[in-house]
Amino acid sequence: MTIGDLINTIRGFSTIAGAVLGAYISMGVPAQNLITASVMSIPASIAISKLRVPEVEEPVTRGRVVIDRGEEDAKHAPVNVLHAFGKGAVIGLVLAGQALCSVLTIMSLVATINGLLTWIGRGFGIHQLTLQLILRYIFYPIAFFLGTYMSPPFLLFIYSQSGSATNSDNS
Repeated sequence: MTIGDLINTIRGFSTIAGAVLGAYISMGVPAQNLITASVMSIPASIAISKLRVPEVEEPVTRGRVVIDRGEEDAKHAPVNVLHAFGKGAVIGLVLAGQALCSVLTIMSLVATINGLLTWIGRGFGIHQLTLQLILRYIFYPIAFFLGTYMSPPFLLFIYSQSGSATNSDNS
């Protein structure tokens, strides 16, 4: 896949998310109009991606299509349907365990950073210094310039929540 193909693929997904579509429909926007606009934006995004990153290199698959079906390993192939279901369940448990370990790792890393920052902050007289507090003050001007015109304490509360969401969403 060339760089132009990669950018084209990424830009091709730039239509509308399902949750945003549902939110607009629940606000009363006709679903037919939203889906039509979403489908019509696909060729436009492809055209813009080809203008921004033109295709200048030769693709590897030009003129032929090769489908990789994988190597069949007779030793590890399931012998019946129940065995195939069992292997699929084990793979699912392994993937779920990896996701759980990733979430626990990031949560413990954030807790460790918060503990270190609180310990360092006590030496300087800032007793509640945490990563969330730092992210709150980083996102505060961004919120203001995005157009959230509210009282400063409420704005600070909103972006303390976004700082917490930034911490927890990285997993």
